[in-house]
Amino acid sequence: MTPSSSSALYAKLFDALEPSAIDQILLQLAASAMRMGGHRYGAFLDAATTAAKCAIYTTYLEQGQNLRKTGGLHHVEPKRVKAIVQEIDAALNEGKLLKDTRLPGASLFDPVSPSLVAAISLVSQSAEVVDQPSDLG
Repeated sequence: MTPSSSSALYAKLFDALEPSAIDQILLQLAASAMRMGGHRYGAFLDAATTAAKCAIYTTYLEQGQNLRKTGGLHHVEPKRVKAIVQEIDAALNEGKLLKDTRLPGASLFDPVSPSLVAAISLVSQSAEVVDQPSDLG
């Protein structure tokens, strides 16, 4: 299949499904990762789940560690936000694995990616700096 015929198939798929903007982004990302990168279906789903958890965690930090506000912004129950925050905190602080708590025993990282830990740590430090009062008056 040529790249142009592949593009035509995606255009037909988009027309038939009428995906939202975020769905279009994820469809393109999945196609690239799975077709061109050779990644398996489960690995892509794991990565998408982990990315969503990291987005929730960074919002939690940006919102002054407010579970309700974070849950409201992402349309997630505060209990689920709390579980995600605890999971990522454990991964960062204790080196525990990130797991999908909806599927017991389903591991998202074996072990936690050092680049993810560095990225979340950087975001965490940035949120702490933003929260500190300024002397600029």
